[in-house]
Amino acid sequence: FSCKDELGKYHILGYGYDPDVPGVAEVVEKGHELRMKKTMGRLQFLEEEFGIVFPQEELDKLLAMPNPGKPHIGNLMAKLGYAKDRNEAITEFIDKRKYQSEYVRPEFAIEGILKSGGIPVLAHPSYGNGNDLIMGEDLEERVKRLMEFGLAGLEAYYSGFNEKLQNQNLALAEKYDLYVTAGSDYHGENKLVVLGDTNLEDAHDGPAGMERFLEDVTIIRP
Repeated sequence: FSCKDELGKYHILGYGYDPDVPGVAEVVEKGHELRMKKTMGRLQFLEEEFGIVFPQEELDKLLAMPNPGKPHIGNLMAKLGYAKDRNEAITEFIDKRKYQSEYVRPEFAIEGILKSGGIPVLAHPSYGNGNDLIMGEDLEERVKRLMEFGLAGLEAYYSGFNEKLQNQNLALAEKYDLYVTAGSDYHGENKLVVLGDTNLEDAHDGPAGMERFLEDVTIIRP
């Protein structure tokens, strides 16, 4: 879940939850509601500010997507010739609208995951707002604050982490008895990240080291 509060942005992951138990579904519904509200606002802004009106057939396809957002609107603008590519569509048109965005709050996401019997984990903890780095005491305070809501794990192995960031997150997980997860942050063709790239294998000296690590994981639980 993409979350935000007064102190920044967070991506909260939910592992092992029961989809039949209310909780996660409530967070999904709230997130979808807010995302569609932003999408409709952006479409209205493009029409009022730039006279950009999409054909009804294309608009219907866009709004029928599970969670349409800026990248999808940008792709459509590039397809119809309103911009040379998605990046230009976003920077030169869509992002010209500045308004107070509404987000799912991190405590709401964590609560929903816990209600469904899941494990809430903070994705790529060292990255907050965009590419801003969060390290040292700032990172620790961020983690401790989310633990007050029930955070139970950190994504310490991540495609965008160097060894220093990785080790810092591993140390925090050990200090506060948190689960450790690995993630690539793969988002299809919207990113250059390769599916399955977590830096986990490199961190444990190849497949043999990975196997030993996974054996340890099966018996070490917080």
